[in-house]
Amino acid sequence: MHSRSRTTIAAVAPSLPRIALYTRAMAHRPGEQEGEGGPVRTAISTSTLGNATAFGFSITITGAFAMLQAQLGSPHVGEILLFGIAAAATIGIVQAVVTRGFRVRPGAAPPEVRMLATAQDFISVAAALGAAAGVGAVLHSAVAWPVGGALPTFVFLATASAETLVAELVQKRRGDPEAEESQPQ
Repeated sequence: MHSRSRTTIAAVAPSLPRIALYTRAMAHRPGEQEGEGGPVRTAISTSTLGNATAFGFSITITGAFAMLQAQLGSPHVGEILLFGIAAAATIGIVQAVVTRGFRVRPGAAPPEVRMLATAQDFISVAAALGAAAGVGAVLHSAVAWPVGGALPTFVFLATASAETLVAELVQKRRGDPEAEESQPQ
């Protein structure tokens, strides 16, 4: 054996027990079956994992607009702009708060947690649409449009965050060792 090979093995040897522990933990993760489903399952889970929150928010913002329109009638161009700007600004404000003014890099929940969380998006959508209905029932002026864009957006984000926390607890109780680990986005 060459001296370079011995040096490399000597450098890696101390980490082998951790690698073995990690490999065993990965092999026993809940719901993980090797080879089950193949490439089609992988493709579907990849597309839903990457898009589920966006799908939920698209449904939310479209439904919120429709809810207000059903209650208040068709908006004017300026009201439509205010609705959209308020929704987008709400997302930006939440992002600024979470990242402390865009100075802290956010993490992400592990894929299993995100999948379970986004499977509950119907709760976020329902809560946000309820908020939109409340805005339309209480406010009967042009101010309903920006509030109707902002409030359902905030409710969706808050409820989706709660769904992620619940999913994290469920995965942790199932024995997933990575359920609480934040991953880079």
